Amino acid sequence: MTKLQIQLLNKVGFEWTCSGGHTWKKMYDVLVSYKKEFGHTRVFPKCPQNPSLGNWAQRQRSRYEQFQKGNSSSKMTANQALLLDEIGFEWDLRHKGTTFLPNLTHEPNEKCSEESPGNENNQNNLIANI
Repeated sequence: MTKLQIQLLNKVGFEWTCSGGHTWKKMYDVLVSYKKEFGHTRVFPKCPQNPSLGNWAQRQRSRYEQFQKGNSSSKMTANQALLLDEIGFEWDLRHKGTTFLPNLTHEPNEKCSEESPGNENNQNNLIANI
């Protein structure tokens, strides 16, 4: 297979592995459940209730960025991007007035977003110490 053929297949969203799609769909379903429970898709990388979901969401953001740039090595397909768009996935955690502080920690009973109770105090303390 030539490099051009690989690029063309990537461009149309060809799935190269069977198992990865199954894992992706499973995590997508977890994200849909998260949205039903909390009303949004602002899942931060350090999500105490489900670290796997937080890490997965961050990977989707990185993959989407590469996908948008036309990077042929991006592991995101057009269909995956569409599915995430349809549920209102937040690609950029820094927009809509949110402040993304990647090292911010969450209490175990808090949601995994910047609107979690207590995060305002953590952010204020962090900013005050800068």
